[in-house]
Amino acid sequence: MKNFYHIHHNISKTIFFSVLVVLLLIPVFTKSKLLLFGERTYGEMVGQIIDEKKRGRPHYSVINFNVFDTTIEILGAENVIYDVSTKIKIVYDKNAPSNCMIFSISYIYGGFAASMSFVLIIIWFAIYTSFKKKKAVQSKFGMNFVLYNSKPCNG
Repeated sequence: MKNFYHIHHNISKTIFFSVLVVLLLIPVFTKSKLLLFGERTYGEMVGQIIDEKKRGRPHYSVINFNVFDTTIEILGAENVIYDVSTKIKIVYDKNAPSNCMIFSISYIYGGFAASMSFVLIIIWFAIYTSFKKKKAVQSKFGMNFVLYNSKPCNG
């Protein structure tokens, strides 16, 4: 009779949550240089644009801010509309003021990096759940089953 060995790998909850936090912070990491070393100023909402070409016709706030006697225009996050003349905090690179962003959660987590982070989180959940501890159980009919998320049995 041959002996069979079941080789399995487990991912601890500490590792799971550590990787999850890193994946959630990807959008912040993509803007980290600007957030850490950028200059801060306030811009003013001057209007809005409706993108007729995109599905759902998203709205964007148009925000102007001044740097070195130059007015720079930036679009806000999709479908986040501010009241006209509202002061909005802007972070920009003093060497390249057109490299700028609105200092808000909706702007940071509303872009491409956030959608990539979301996809990676789904993949991470799939990996984590596929490596959960498994328990072999024999039914009264002599069939073997594998139960997930159970305590190991003796025997």
